[in-house]
Amino acid sequence: MMLGLVDCGSWLVFLAYITLFVNNNLLIVLTKDEQDGYSYSTVLVTLLIELFKLMVAVIFYCLKYSFAKLITDLQSNNSGFAFYLLPSALYSVFNNLAFLNLAYFDPTTYAVLLQFSIVVTGVLYQYMFKRDLTWLQWISLLVLTSGCILTHFKESKEVLFKLRDVFILLQVLCSSFASVYNEYLLKSYSSQVDFWLQSVFMYTDTSLCSVALMIAMGRLSPAMLTTSSMRSMFQPMVILIVTNNVTAGLVTGVFLHKLNSVLKKFAVAIEMIIIAVLSKFLLGTAVEISTAISVLLVSLSIILYSLNPLGSEREKVVRPDLKCSNGVGY
Repeated sequence: MMLGLVDCGSWLVFLAYITLFVNNNLLIVLTKDEQDGYSYSTVLVTLLIELFKLMVAVIFYCLKYSFAKLITDLQSNNSGFAFYLLPSALYSVFNNLAFLNLAYFDPTTYAVLLQFSIVVTGVLYQYMFKRDLTWLQWISLLVLTSGCILTHFKESKEVLFKLRDVFILLQVLCSSFASVYNEYLLKSYSSQVDFWLQSVFMYTDTSLCSVALMIAMGRLSPAMLTTSSMRSMFQPMVILIVTNNVTAGLVTGVFLHKLNSVLKKFAVAIEMIIIAVLSKFLLGTAVEISTAISVLLVSLSIILYSLNPLGSEREKVVRPDLKCSNGVGY
């Protein structure tokens, strides 16, 4: 039972997650200009992604039930908007930082640096779910972290703490807290609120948070709606980024609903290896010997974790202020 993936559905979600996020990093890098900037508004792209996710979630819920039921359930479960505000804000910051950090780092280095969230996720998972990780699971996480650090060995010799390091650290913290807390919400309330209704809560909040970030950054202006600005949104690569991110966001929700945040970190580690290989062939990024050794360490960590994976049991939390849907979960 490799990595605790027990059926075809789990494997499909796992592989889809890896594929989509590999695509995301490479697509963003491919749209950079010679000055390592972007010819389109990244904050507007982020907002469009969240709005399309919301639209898809609404469509799926209405197909499953009806539009009238959607309105009724939103009114009777309006506290869900408050529950999802924190992870939504964190995801909004994370998504905007992805464009910024990929302008500073090559795809492989970027993927490696994000792996520092692994141990943070392990600690948060224990606290939120009251389920202690075994010594073997901790060893696998530490081996995985070691493999990630080794890949970045040359970069780590730089002792100067730069502003870009603050941005990547902020993205790491956003990723860890948002992922575990979102999983907690999805699994704690899945017996009472439909998965797609939870997605409506999430993407409504992320859309609002994206607008709030645009205002805070001074990016919400009439200049964003000019002909040239809107035309840049219809570049083929930008359309691919939006489409890929919308799909990736929905798959992430299913991933956390069916699997867990710790397993998500192993998916990201495998993603890192694939990015390193593809960057070599597509972008001409050099693959160091340390990267090859890290592949072995990551593979070892996967084997160790597979010997004692986290189960899929869920801790149900019954809340009187959340009303049951006619159907349960996803």
